[in-house]
Amino acid sequence: MGWLIAAETRMGKIFEGGTAQGDSAIMDEIAHFVNAMGQANEAQVVQFARKRVQYAGNIPKIIEQMEKAGMLIHSGNDRLGLKIFRGSV
Repeated sequence: MGWLIAAETRMGKIFEGGTAQGDSAIMDEIAHFVNAMGQANEAQVVQFARKRVQYAGNIPKIIEQMEKAGMLIHSGNDRLGLKIFRGSV
């Protein structure tokens, strides 16, 4: 019973640092990053996003949604074939 009470008193601390940001907030941060740079290639966007997304497998979906929403505009490809994005105005 004692360990159960001790665990319950510390339960709140478990959730303090572990909350992942919502996709909407992450999308806003990515858009701000690209706008601040003027343009960014796909690798730069993925590198930026992977520090903010809990599951890296979601990054392509997030980028796709941002393109569909007009938050990122595919303006061409670099010499390696990576997409180049510019932000919306």
